[in-house]
Amino acid sequence: MANARLRNVTKRYGDGVALDDFSLDIEDGEFVVVVGPSGCGKSTLLRLIAGLDPLSAGEVHIGGRRVDELSPQHRDVAMVFQSYALYPHMTVRRNVEFPLQMRGMSKRDRRVRAEEVAELLEIGALLDRKPAALSGGQRQRVALARALVREPALFLLDEPLSNLDARLRTNVRQHIRDVQRQLGVTTLYVTHDQTEAMTLGHRVVVLDHGCTQMVAPPLDAYARPANAFVAGFLGAPAMNLLPGTIESDALVLAGQRVELPDALRASIVAWGPAVTVGIRPEAFASAQGGGGGAFVVHADPATIEALGSETLLASDTGGRRVLIRVPGGVAADLPPFSAPVSSFHFFSPADGRRLGP
Repeated sequence: MANARLRNVTKRYGDGVALDDFSLDIEDGEFVVVVGPSGCGKSTLLRLIAGLDPLSAGEVHIGGRRVDELSPQHRDVAMVFQSYALYPHMTVRRNVEFPLQMRGMSKRDRRVRAEEVAELLEIGALLDRKPAALSGGQRQRVALARALVREPALFLLDEPLSNLDARLRTNVRQHIRDVQRQLGVTTLYVTHDQTEAMTLGHRVVVLDHGCTQMVAPPLDAYARPANAFVAGFLGAPAMNLLPGTIESDALVLAGQRVELPDALRASIVAWGPAVTVGIRPEAFASAQGGGGGAFVVHADPATIEALGSETLLASDTGGRRVLIRVPGGVAADLPPFSAPVSSFHFFSPADGRRLGP
């Protein structure tokens, strides 16, 4: 296993910039998840590290040596793609053994190593089948086994679960997490799925338009997003982002006057007069009456989405759509819902940066 150091990595295609001045340190054995919308540069990053595309600028170091000038086969990385890329004419055993065969390992040794990894990924009973006889989840585990059997210094995964249905994604996701922890292999995992980002990684890297927006442990990124983009991207449903105005000692939000506590008033007044206010859907709770130091909304009964353990609702408040998530079910006669000022996040409307702690 090894650490990885990416320094000012940039990739240009003509006048377009796919990845802009990206730097990151990945510690030995760490699991880092790169998340962001389609086209933000996630897959480009993996291809640059693996050597499948040349850098426009920057350096890549793996295990203390610079590798961006080396060919892919000399970088000691293994990559799993969104497509399984298995050899259809080979059995699972031969697919898994193939990287070891290319290294010149003896038939006996590669057989032992392939069976060890197959048992770890619970595909030992499938070794004599061909890919066409496997389910999607089984094929993905074969692809993982073929990469892991090489014992790479760095393990790269490019949206490996996107072709699986929801239930299989959950199962294989847990398997990847368990295997990574057991082997301690340094891993960089790319996804657009927030659940994968929140549950798999030691840290998440949020990308947008090729630029790093935030690097932090998943719960820290969720609780204290660095800017409005991260706030709106992490979370399902997404954080409500509403334009607000500071007037005297109060915050005017979607036509409502929300009183500010003394401890917060001085800071917010200094940020004003305009701010962007973020409120997580789960910050709302049932409330009778309202006003004062809370933002009150009235949900539309037509928007109820009862999911069993929770209910999703929406409200049109002051011309703004506000999403609400409450645990369990709700009564047919919906009460008002309120979110306290203590749950608010504040961002600059000019550049989206977080305001305050």
